[in-house]
Amino acid sequence: MTIELEEAKKIVAQKKIDCDKLLVEIVQQQRSADEQKKQVEQDAARTEVEAKECQAIREEAQAELNKVLPALQAAQDALDMLSKNSVTEVKSFVKPPPLVEKVMSAVMVVLGRQTTWAEAKKALGEPNFLGKLKEFKKDEISNSTLKQLSKYTKQKDFNVDTVTKVSVAAGALCQWVKAMELYAKAFREVESRRNALAHAESKLKKKQADLATAQAHLNEVIQKVQRLQDRYEASEQEQGRLRKQAQALETKLSRAAKLVNGLSGERERWEQSVVTLDASIRNLVGDCAVAAAFVSYAGPFPSEYREEL
Repeated sequence: MTIELEEAKKIVAQKKIDCDKLLVEIVQQQRSADEQKKQVEQDAARTEVEAKECQAIREEAQAELNKVLPALQAAQDALDMLSKNSVTEVKSFVKPPPLVEKVMSAVMVVLGRQTTWAEAKKALGEPNFLGKLKEFKKDEISNSTLKQLSKYTKQKDFNVDTVTKVSVAAGALCQWVKAMELYAKAFREVESRRNALAHAESKLKKKQADLATAQAHLNEVIQKVQRLQDRYEASEQEQGRLRKQAQALETKLSRAAKLVNGLSGERERWEQSVVTLDASIRNLVGDCAVAAAFVSYAGPFPSEYREEL
């Protein structure tokens, strides 16, 4: 039992050393996790701010474009109201009124064609002329086109009401030209914001990816700390169990020692009894012989006589 107690004490001591090592590692890992968590939270806050900035740029750009949407829709509605007869009316002019010719020249500028009346009549004669205007790629209007177009649109008489008095169809085309110019200018202003937005979103996307990687690494560290804590708790429980077992063995040994000490006073009496018993065993045969002889000799006599003998 003493040997068993010594072994248990050694195991308990080793478990304590293991627990202390685990505790040191847990503290180190927890400190690292806390630092990483702080960094991740700071990065997340900065990323959120940049995401809001991107959203603000996007909303500003869309707001600028939204300003010209009513004019675009009005031009679209005006074109929808035109019929082939209206286009034919403009085309039928051999010598068009100056305002009509001016409007058609502006239309040709937008379409990137020659600004002659002959070219304008050719365009008007195309089967899908109005469809081309409706589906025109207004995002692709160049700076040189805008510069050339401004020569017409800056003139005082180049307005929808004035042109409409001369020709309804030309008035609708004038409205379309002005809407294209308005949109192209707005698009130029928005383009810088769009470029800034694309750059900001590219940076934001990279930071979000880096943040996700850092968060994943942080989660791994947190899980590692949790596993270490679980091991520490299990080791602590095992250490406690072994300590209780050692204490129980120590208690048993203490009780056994008390019992032995309590019986030490009987030792001399037991030793004397052993000597007496040894002597009795040596005389046992003679005693038996004497007893047998007495029984054989005195057996026939009455009991009263045997008692006297």
